[in-house]
Amino acid sequence: MAYDSNSPKAELDNQPVSCSGIFRTYAPKLKAFEHLPAVNLAEATTGTEELNTILFIGGLGGDILSPHYMHKRVVPSIYGDEELAGWRAAEVAISSSARGWGTGSVERDAEELAKCVYYYKSIRPHGKIIMMGHSTGCQDIFYMMTRLTPTPPVDGIILQAPVSDREAFTPLPTCATLLTISTTLVKAGPSPGHPNAPGGRTILPIELTSQIFGWDQAISANRWFSLTAPPHTVTGCPTGQEDFFSSDFSEDVILKYTWGRLQPDKTKVLVLYSEEDEWVPAEIDKEKLVATWIKIMKEKGVRVDEKNSGVVEEASHDLSEVEESVMQDVLGRIKRFLSWVGEGETINTSG
Repeated sequence: MAYDSNSPKAELDNQPVSCSGIFRTYAPKLKAFEHLPAVNLAEATTGTEELNTILFIGGLGGDILSPHYMHKRVVPSIYGDEELAGWRAAEVAISSSARGWGTGSVERDAEELAKCVYYYKSIRPHGKIIMMGHSTGCQDIFYMMTRLTPTPPVDGIILQAPVSDREAFTPLPTCATLLTISTTLVKAGPSPGHPNAPGGRTILPIELTSQIFGWDQAISANRWFSLTAPPHTVTGCPTGQEDFFSSDFSEDVILKYTWGRLQPDKTKVLVLYSEEDEWVPAEIDKEKLVATWIKIMKEKGVRVDEKNSGVVEEASHDLSEVEESVMQDVLGRIKRFLSWVGEGETINTSG
């Protein structure tokens, strides 16, 4: 999502952060930062085949330790709960982290996350794995769970602030112009006469993208089209590769292309939609939207945590500057979900 470099949140992002943890290289040049509980390093890294792991991926522009709620609130809450002593938390960096997202793709993001899942499955073969995403990170997880074959062995997914980038960006200045340019480039692409034409790989004009992001963010036509392309004018189906959470899809489209694509009776699902999400247009009925998603999942036999999923009252997009009662509500939902996932059978690499 867009980011105001002059906001109080930006000042918070620039503050020094100290966390106890270890970096794990899960693929060449790709790392995850695993937070350590309040024990010594040897105790935390040996005899861990039975440990469960929650892997976190942030949104556009996010990186390890961003957004802050994961390392400041979620991790300490999990590690401080004796009933969740068998869980570890790691924040995942992918090629699209920080400013890399603009020239990447949701497909590459998903493939890299899958590598992280398989890595942790190799070192903790008897433990559960939960993927937790924030904002666009939810799209990465959703793509991984509905488009990759085989589906990675994930026991649960948590989607916090799964908002539509298309609906968030559309009202912003220059968005329409950028989409027009992107559409032209993507449709043109390389041709027999011009096999090296960049087409969708072309970087969009910086003077236009900077009006949205506040800095010189390189964004390819492919990625902007993937994020903001409108639905098909006839079928209503998504045309953007990562348009999963928009509110204008019919139930039939949701069933065939988004929530109905999750595998039934396997991975458990928790949806946490923020009531005061600043990136959701005011006219969208959040309660109705989430209720529709849950309805579709139940009809398909998806194991949705209906009790803890829903719209979180007074919650902001990234849970910054919320009342303590709101944060406790979120933490409670997450920990109850971890307990539920921890009780079930582990999904193996062949499942």
